[in-house]
Amino acid sequence: YTYKTNKFYMFLLHVIDVISMKFIFSSCFCFLKEEKETNYMWVLEQMQNLFVDGIMPKTFVADCKLVLMFTLQTIFCMWHIN
Repeated sequence: YTYKTNKFYMFLLHVIDVISMKFIFSSCFCFLKEEKETNYMWVLEQMQNLFVDGIMPKTFVADCKLVLMFTLQTIFCMWHIN
């Protein structure tokens, strides 16, 4: 298992983007001390500041972390599908 195996036992948030022609790349890595709303809120606000000219992502795919889904909904005004 690789879950929480880094030196400081921190959670890793890994953001992957897909652009035209099915090109996939890592756009963001962030170690989180805890998987709490305030931590996700900070990371997603920083991510939001990276988008140019208000062009925002249309879709997010996340695992079943409710706190992450609710934070995405708050920051990017999106809803989720079960």
